[in-house]
Amino acid sequence: MKNMGKNILRSLEETECYKIRRKVTNELYGDYQSLLISRLFNEHESYVIKRNAFPYSWKEKDYKHDCLWINPVVDERWTEEMILDICVRYYRNNEIIYLFENEMDARSVLDIRHYHIIYKLDYSMCKKLKCKI
Repeated sequence: MKNMGKNILRSLEETECYKIRRKVTNELYGDYQSLLISRLFNEHESYVIKRNAFPYSWKEKDYKHDCLWINPVVDERWTEEMILDICVRYYRNNEIIYLFENEMDARSVLDIRHYHIIYKLDYSMCKKLKCKI
């Protein structure tokens, strides 16, 4: 999996919202990463896939940004092959454009291993049904 490093960024507005959210969360709840762990996983989940609340900026409007979060309790057992397999199955109806883990110096969440999944929505079914997009 290719690390994108600092090649992609959030918009200035998204970056500021993200910083404010982290600051407020730390003030209200203490460590935001501990809160994130408790909100992401139940006791039986080894991973979750969630829409990124603060996505990177893309020119393409039909690109979506999710994250695959791996429960720290089982993190050491996960291989890149397993991550690829999960993503291929989960996004089988969409085209994965990028799948990457940020370099250490570009990560804002250090305690939870996570991968960014940038994918293109498949509108073919909607076109067949003549949905209004």
